[in-house]
Amino acid sequence: MPPRILVETVKTIDHEQLERQLQDEPIAAAEVHGLLCGLLCARSPRSEEIGLSEVLGKGAGADLSLRTALLEMLANARTALETPGLTLAPLLPAEDRPLRERVAGIYDWSRGFVYAIGLAQVDLDELGRAAREAVEDLIAITQLDLDGLEDDEAHEEALMEVAEFIPVAAMLVYEECAAGAP
Repeated sequence: MPPRILVETVKTIDHEQLERQLQDEPIAAAEVHGLLCGLLCARSPRSEEIGLSEVLGKGAGADLSLRTALLEMLANARTALETPGLTLAPLLPAEDRPLRERVAGIYDWSRGFVYAIGLAQVDLDELGRAAREAVEDLIAITQLDLDGLEDDEAHEEALMEVAEFIPVAAMLVYEECAAGAP
């Protein structure tokens, strides 16, 4: 069963659905979700505007269904971040997809998140140690060699660990930026 993003309006968006909506765009579904989550975690006061501009400004502005999906994703991510506990679920390829595709999803999500941190001008030196290291780990994920990836048990286990780490990293940044918010 593919991971689903639940939103306050009880609509769901899955990775494959968003990929289809973005098929003619230079950005992947996981990267979009990472970007939106990163903007929210950075506590950017204009996260909705910036996020929509970054995705829709790449040529998909006329697609009302994509705009609606992005707004739903933002609302869901905001709710997940504001809810106690680790309720944020990164929008990634389903577990039954090939390993390379799932690793690419984590790579893309991390790339979007790190890009958003840069857009929001978060100074990593001002973050606490745990949040700074989390962002540095996400940066390291964006430097993975996807070509040398082999489909084996060790890589499967590593992928699961990284997938579990992503929401923790996002929460660390979110909480740290909340502490520094006016």
